[in-house]
Amino acid sequence: MGASKFGLDMVKTLVEQQLDFELIGYLEDDGPYLDYEKHKLVYLGKVRNWTPGMEDHFLLAIEIIALRVRLVEHLSGMGAKFFSYIHPTSIVGDHVTLGEGIYIGPFCYLGDYCHVGSFSILKSRILIRKFVSLGLFSLLDNQLVS
Repeated sequence: MGASKFGLDMVKTLVEQQLDFELIGYLEDDGPYLDYEKHKLVYLGKVRNWTPGMEDHFLLAIEIIALRVRLVEHLSGMGAKFFSYIHPTSIVGDHVTLGEGIYIGPFCYLGDYCHVGSFSILKSRILIRKFVSLGLFSLLDNQLVS
């Protein structure tokens, strides 16, 4: 859900993997984006017009935390389910607890005894040392600024 540049990066990452589920489409209130068609994802419509089915699971590609919170509240109220994704190049230490609906991108490292709150996003190349706790809806981005 979400068709920003980050959403497209997330889709590319997921499409490259051998997943045990099928990506069918995306929801976006600003309308369809052609970049998604080459990944065979169907524009499913606007979030407010979507009614989750029993087999639908969502992953949020929304960087704006307040918007992510509102969408989770809206979709949860309609019975939506969320899935989590951890990129295979990421390393998760021992005794790490992970919430639902999280995205851990490529080359992340979570040390032992960490906690990642539900609906958090760790984009890529994020290093979290031992005994760190991230709250709900956290967003960690390792961008270089020049």
